[in-house]
Amino acid sequence: MTRTSQLQIRISPTEKLTLKRLAAATSQSVSAYVLSRALPPTADPVGRALDALRSGTSTLGGAIEEIRRSMAGLGPADLEAALGRVRVSGLPPASQNYVAAAAEQMAADAGLPPPRWTAGVRPLERPHFRWPLASLRPYQLRLSSAALKRRNLFDPAILPATSSPPALLGEPHRSRLQQLGANLVSLELEVEFYFIEGTVIHQLLPRRGGSARPDRLLRHGRRGDPLAEFTASRPWPPSWASEAVIAVNATAYAEMPGVSVFSPPSSYALATKLAALTRGDPHTDEDLRFLLRRLGLNSAADAVVAVSPFLSERQLASDARAVLAALLGA
Repeated sequence: MTRTSQLQIRISPTEKLTLKRLAAATSQSVSAYVLSRALPPTADPVGRALDALRSGTSTLGGAIEEIRRSMAGLGPADLEAALGRVRVSGLPPASQNYVAAAAEQMAADAGLPPPRWTAGVRPLERPHFRWPLASLRPYQLRLSSAALKRRNLFDPAILPATSSPPALLGEPHRSRLQQLGANLVSLELEVEFYFIEGTVIHQLLPRRGGSARPDRLLRHGRRGDPLAEFTASRPWPPSWASEAVIAVNATAYAEMPGVSVFSPPSSYALATKLAALTRGDPHTDEDLRFLLRRLGLNSAADAVVAVSPFLSERQLASDARAVLAALLGA
């Protein structure tokens, strides 16, 4: 429904402050808060879907599908208000993160900031895989959307990755990332940029969908540094990629063909790097040292244990232990 009419009311300064406080408590604008109280919706499909999920009479996939269906076709203002009214209290932590990821993805696709309430949903401490079988983990790590990965969720089925450029990201960052993505796709590659504790690192990976073999989902085998070669071919500052990643971090995440930008758990980044290990790349060694320090790991054995919730040692590069031992001076 498109709203084009206006209604003005006179209230005292104290009443205005009270309304602002109440609206902020529900993560809504004052206008949306007053309207929701004056004209409560006669039917709330999102609320019903989440209530059914709480009671166990609906599946998580069914609830998310109902949320997406009920909000399809809303204009930006109405969508922002509707996403702001979603409530996940009473749901298990994994379900809260799934719903938060879906809300963030819908907002990003519409060029809106993430609903404020999603910032209060803490990412899971341990990874949650849709299919627990260890042999399927590389597949889920690669094909899950960035909206889920940043919350330690890995599920290619329930919330597929989107490929729209981040509308909230300003220029020149957006066009530069798009150009990089197009270049990498032509090489059958992708890059994941990670923003961790103010530090930007990256990992080149095979293009998703190129192979179903576990050993080819995470290791591309290409020599050289395509990212450095791309940067050298452009009249841009050497720091352009880091600047773009920092700008993306202010808007939650970005996902487009060839490029993903998000803030993952440090152990996820370490697992991905050890699986996609490229010897002789100075950036890889530097990134691994940073992650080992970040996680407080002092031995190769400890590092293998730290990444085991994501990947087994058999799924890491064959020389992962030797590289770790060399970096740690063991």
